[in-house]
Amino acid sequence: MKEKEKQRIKDLYRERLNQYGATHEALGWPRNDQHIRFSNLVKYWNYKNKTIVDYGCGFGDFYQYLESTGIMCDYVGLDLSHEMIDIAQKSHPDVNFKTISEPLADLPKCDIITACGTHALYLEDNLNFIKESFQKFAVTAKEGFVVTFLSSFSTKKNKKNYYANPLIILEYAYTISKRIIMDNSFMPYEFAIFVDLREKTKNLAYK
Repeated sequence: MKEKEKQRIKDLYRERLNQYGATHEALGWPRNDQHIRFSNLVKYWNYKNKTIVDYGCGFGDFYQYLESTGIMCDYVGLDLSHEMIDIAQKSHPDVNFKTISEPLADLPKCDIITACGTHALYLEDNLNFIKESFQKFAVTAKEGFVVTFLSSFSTKKNKKNYYANPLIILEYAYTISKRIIMDNSFMPYEFAIFVDLREKTKNLAYK
């Protein structure tokens, strides 16, 4: 991601925050339905007592969801926007939130990485950023990672957003691991890619 793109993203969220306050609109979601995404994120791995990195944490809403559902974990929230991190830290003073200056630099080692909505903005080269993200997540997370995307099959598109082709993302995910789930069931025009990095299990289908 280029320097001018990082600044554009920070400026965009600052403008939205000034306009909407600490709401889902400031995060770029037109509806307050994040709980649907969050419930999907936690259905694959057991997050309890794990170290979780929430990449692009915004206001810490995913942490709030985990806490409300009784999932206790070692949570770390990262975001480019220091304004959002400040709000998240004030809302959850005992939680580890951190502003990052470089999108993929110095990610802390963890069990699982979640990236919900972080790949939704249009860049000059989104596919390259996705590949770099997957590569970095793969060497950072012990168990795996999950990334959500807006789908290229969406019938309504915003020029500021990036709409990923699920088949292309799925194909690249298989270069990282052979244990992959692509889920398009939670939202009609969004999908999630779960990449499991745990040790391979024995394949009993063939001898």
